[in-house]
Amino acid sequence: MTPARVALIAVSLLLGAPLGAEPLCRVRVLLEPESATVGQQIVYRLQILRQVEVESVHFTRDLGFPSFRTEWLPGQSPDRAIADIGDHALIFEERRALFPVRAGELEIPAARLACVSAAHTVEVEVPAARIRVRELPDTGRPAGFGGVVGAVAVQAHISSERMTLGQSLALTVTVRGAANAWDAAAPFDPARDLPGVDVYAHPPETEREAGRRLEVRRSFSYELVPRAAGAFAIPALRVAYFDPERERYEIAEAPALRFAVEPAPPAATSATTPVARAKVRPTASHAGRGIARLGPALGIAVALLAAIAWFTVAKARGRRGDAMRAATPWLAEATEASTRGDPAATARALAAALRAALEVRAPGASALAAEEIAARDETSLRAVADALLELDRARFAAAASRVRSLDVEQVRALIASL
Repeated sequence: MTPARVALIAVSLLLGAPLGAEPLCRVRVLLEPESATVGQQIVYRLQILRQVEVESVHFTRDLGFPSFRTEWLPGQSPDRAIADIGDHALIFEERRALFPVRAGELEIPAARLACVSAAHTVEVEVPAARIRVRELPDTGRPAGFGGVVGAVAVQAHISSERMTLGQSLALTVTVRGAANAWDAAAPFDPARDLPGVDVYAHPPETEREAGRRLEVRRSFSYELVPRAAGAFAIPALRVAYFDPERERYEIAEAPALRFAVEPAPPAATSATTPVARAKVRPTASHAGRGIARLGPALGIAVALLAAIAWFTVAKARGRRGDAMRAATPWLAEATEASTRGDPAATARALAAALRAALEVRAPGASALAAEEIAARDETSLRAVADALLELDRARFAAAASRVRSLDVEQVRALIASL
């Protein structure tokens, strides 16, 4: 027996696999793209091909990504890019969205995983990967560039186009894209963009939607209180970003918004005619004597109940208004998606609108599954749960365009009923 044959048998026994057998697991690492600029999204794909008898796969040396901001992405199984291997192996991907924080030749260290079957346990090396990261170019860099890399869109929405002096309206500005949008600076500057209006800013919020790539949504919200009547205009709001595919800086822009402020109505006069006073005074006096006859305690109780009823109605109306305001940016996004004929994006935005309104109606419920929301046994919440299930069917059906779903006005009506 040759020395090479002896060595092969020894390796086979060490791995616990029969000689000449297909390995329990094979791995492959892909980076998309293979080079990038600082801040650009890179998708790391660890493809794991395992035999059908493998019962579990786990890391014995975890993945690590120094010099990258890392966001988890859901695994893909199977992946059509490697579906031609046949049905003798199962395919799974560990995926991450990576955002390099510095330039240079960056390395993703090797990892190690174990494949476990009923008869064998085999450890497999996950190879290291390297990627060249470039600095952002200075040429063409616009003023106000905040470091956003990747195409983004900007949307702006106001809660009303007409109001009365003394009232307020809400402005919401969103920056969204498969980019590091958390680095986006607020595109709205009250002193520059809207003089004559008091502006109260809310803390910005960042949301992530993990799919084939990471989508990031950065939202800026403001309460606007005009100091005088007249016509006002919020100018076009712009965000500069670097487009790595075109290798140049671009500007995303939301169109200008206009609203009108009407003078407050004059205060009602307290003067009344002698006849009116003659009618009012006996009625009030008669009512007072009636309450007095019922006893002071009962009179106080009646007044207290009336106050509680008024406060309850006012609170419910305020809550409905807050729920609608929370959902308004998503409803605007759904309208835009519906106009361009994108049913999946429409359904996604409508589901987000319902969950935003639900968070106001029942704090904490927006993170629950539709079945858990329905289990709360409230009629309005069950209606929301049914709507979320219908929207999910429209989003994830194989032929989404042929699945009937709710429209924007139906969802708006549902939110108004909360």
